Amino acid sequence: MHHIFKNKSSILVIAFALLFVFSCSTKKNTIVSRAYHNVTSHYNGFFNAREKVKEGQKTLAASVEDRYDRLLTVFKYGDEGKAKAIFPDMDEAIKKTSIVIQRHSMFIGGKERTKWIPYNYLVLGKAQFLKHDYWSSIETFQYIGATYKDKKHRNARYEAFVYLIQSYMELGKMADAEYLIDFLKNEKDFPKKLNPLFYATVANFHIQKKEYKQSSEWLSKAVKTTKVRDERIRYSYILAQLYQKLDSTEKAFELYARIIKMNPEYEMLFNARINRARSFDVNSANAAEVKEELQKMLKDEKNIDYKDQIYYALAGIAQKENDMPLAVDYLKQSIATSTTNVNQKGLSYLELGEMNFKKPDYYAAQIYYDSAATFIATDYPDYALVQNKKK
Repeated sequence: MHHIFKNKSSILVIAFALLFVFSCSTKKNTIVSRAYHNVTSHYNGFFNAREKVKEGQKTLAASVEDRYDRLLTVFKYGDEGKAKAIFPDMDEAIKKTSIVIQRHSMFIGGKERTKWIPYNYLVLGKAQFLKHDYWSSIETFQYIGATYKDKKHRNARYEAFVYLIQSYMELGKMADAEYLIDFLKNEKDFPKKLNPLFYATVANFHIQKKEYKQSSEWLSKAVKTTKVRDERIRYSYILAQLYQKLDSTEKAFELYARIIKMNPEYEMLFNARINRARSFDVNSANAAEVKEELQKMLKDEKNIDYKDQIYYALAGIAQKENDMPLAVDYLKQSIATSTTNVNQKGLSYLELGEMNFKKPDYYAAQIYYDSAATFIATDYPDYALVQNKKK
């Protein structure tokens, strides 16, 4: 008798298991199915894939060396060579999210019934993007945007659109990026939490087009809305650089002073001090204070490899004060103290060339331009202009 009951119990367990599996079918829009696939699509492969993408993004950012002699990049995605270091993790993220989508998507009646499927697609697209596989990321982000239009998926959809803009820009498809930017500007349902990312993306779009006034306006919005400290510091620094380009020196000076108080990492802190010195008004009350700070920086042992930049900043102040002999002396000291920053030596030679060109002393200018062209990096934004001036 006990044997019979035992067999019946086993049959009941199997029957209930089969009933549960059947009720959890991806083809049946039931409460049980939705609950099961929502949980498994969130906590199985998706969570691990998302963490791998986050770590990959950090690894890429850490591999990018900031070049303070030019505008910093808004985002630190590295180049194709650096991206290869994260290929294994990104491939794993793509694999995990693909399996989740395949096993747990409930696309029934023209709608996705599993909440986390669009977010799995989003992680997949980000992994492709970080691999610099932009054509694949475009395809994924376009799919999210076209497929998940209901309100409960709006966060995933709009974030996909922002990354789609970035993918277009990486491929130089600026017209497509602009069309999508204009579309998102008018979307009333755009989530507020995505504003910092969107504002920074639009600012980057205008920077690439050398539309610095527009980019400063959008980056200012990004600074005000982001809650991430590192983002706020970076965006603020780039915004200050943009103000310098726009000759809004008072705004630049104030913003660099604010960045210094934010206590960024040392290289940015140092360059904020240098650029604040190059931005200030010589007739302001801060003049003596700024010059004194630079002289103190010259004596600091931590700045032994930065003396060339300090002398370059002092030369800029001397020029503003119309003390050209002192400016020339500072520029020559900048060149003489240059150690690791070869590009700074080139910039100091370039400044001497510019000063002699304005006199005009074309013979001396040509010699300095020739030296500038030798030391300035070929990827420097105005490299072609330096070569032309030399010629």
